[in-house]
Amino acid sequence: MSMRNTADSRIRYNDAFKREAVAKLATGTISAKELSNELGIDPSMLSRWKNRYGCESFESVSGIQGYGENSLRQEIEHLRSDVATLREIVCRILTERYQRM
Repeated sequence: MSMRNTADSRIRYNDAFKREAVAKLATGTISAKELSNELGIDPSMLSRWKNRYGCESFESVSGIQGYGENSLRQEIEHLRSDVATLREIVCRILTERYQRM
């Protein structure tokens, strides 16, 4: 939603509109230039909105709302551990197959 301020004839966009625009950009389905054209705004305005609301919008799109930095770090460590475990398993399987040849 936008509002036109009659005193200075600029369109003012509310926070919900800005967050929605940045969330749409965060999906990766549209470029910043395309979205700017679609919304009828200057790309620099979209860039400012992205800097201001980017993390919030990304979290809402990616489904990681409520995760703090520590939670994300913990998740990354768990994933790294899982990757290491899977590498060991693959290595063991390949070694066993190689020895059978």
